Amino acid sequence: MNNIIGQNAVFESEAVFRRKLKSYIKHCSDEKARRLPNAAGFCRFCSISRHDFARLKEAFPLMFDIAQSTFIDEALNTKFPNSAANMSFITDFNNAISGESRDTVRIVCEHDPSCDGE
Repeated sequence: MNNIIGQNAVFESEAVFRRKLKSYIKHCSDEKARRLPNAAGFCRFCSISRHDFARLKEAFPLMFDIAQSTFIDEALNTKFPNSAANMSFITDFNNAISGESRDTVRIVCEHDPSCDGE
């Protein structure tokens, strides 16, 4: 078993991680809270550091990927107003935690302005 699981574990098991994630998503969707679920908010909700959250990737890689996917999906499909700056922040934060490259998001516009009729 992985050395991250044990006495210094952030969560005792993958099942605990899953329950915490579900509780956090439910908390965010509560009408009084109305929050956009994200990794930083999850850290705050669970009283863990970003470093602790990053350690979960090694201890529970599948559940960590599910959590990251959940945060991205919530951000993309939220009914809250969401600016490009917020989306960029969420992407940068997720990449920093998961250790992925900080490649920029490329937006391609396929609209040809000359076709607007002059």
